[in-house]
Amino acid sequence: MKKNIIFPIIILSILYYLFGELSFFLAPNDKIVTISIFFPEGIALAFAIIYGYRVVAGIFIGQLILSLLNQVDLLPSFEIAIINSLEAILAIYLVEEFNISKKLETLKDVFKLFGLIIFILQPFSAIISNIVLIVYFQTSESNLMFNILAWWFGNVIAQLLIAPFILVFYNKIKHIKLYKFLSYGLIYGVYMYILIIYLQITNYYFLFVMSISVVSFITLKKDIVYALFLNIILSLVILYSIYIHSGLFVYSAIITNTINYSIFILLHIIIVWFLSIKFKNKIIKIFEG
Repeated sequence: MKKNIIFPIIILSILYYLFGELSFFLAPNDKIVTISIFFPEGIALAFAIIYGYRVVAGIFIGQLILSLLNQVDLLPSFEIAIINSLEAILAIYLVEEFNISKKLETLKDVFKLFGLIIFILQPFSAIISNIVLIVYFQTSESNLMFNILAWWFGNVIAQLLIAPFILVFYNKIKHIKLYKFLSYGLIYGVYMYILIIYLQITNYYFLFVMSISVVSFITLKKDIVYALFLNIILSLVILYSIYIHSGLFVYSAIITNTINYSIFILLHIIIVWFLSIKFKNKIIKIFEG
């Protein structure tokens, strides 16, 4: 195996494990199955689409280590790692079968990818993985439907949020000044921290307007890759606010909070894509004209 093939596998397995631990750390519960955003799923999908079948081993290694170090027994850990690897293989095949461009330059490509995530990839992963956990007595059969929904929900949000960002970043990295790129994320992160945690704004719609106005401006002024990055920063601030029990998204039950912040993030994702692909050039022409 060539060195340039081994490197992405190693990077993917490390990222998968580290962001898996981060996801569990920020999750509102300490169970094996969490409804929170599971970041490794988005990273794994993007790497699979970019590098193909060669990096599936990185997903297997990362998931296996993550499960074993989070109190899941060896056999179910092994089988869940296989299931997640098969999910990646299925994703690679379907992306090629449906002729989805890795550059995601059209809404057609974006929403075909979103459809695969929502209706095929995550039902596959959630259903089979939770059955495995029940078979090996890692979770209770009485909680099966909730666990499937939680698994599906957290993974869907992660893949819609993370995978497109990595794909776009990969294709535009030569044109990105990293220090400036990261500074946008830092400034926006501080801004949202002040709004959500320091000021503890409790009006959902006001907070949404304050957030989406900045993200929309960056989408139109800079490039979609900046806006997609800001959406990830937004999700991290929200999850951190939940972790420290502060801000808008901790006033209700876990399920209600999760639905509220997920809709909040999903609206940002959808608006950014529509603005960038459908309306950006038209809006620029209006202001220039």
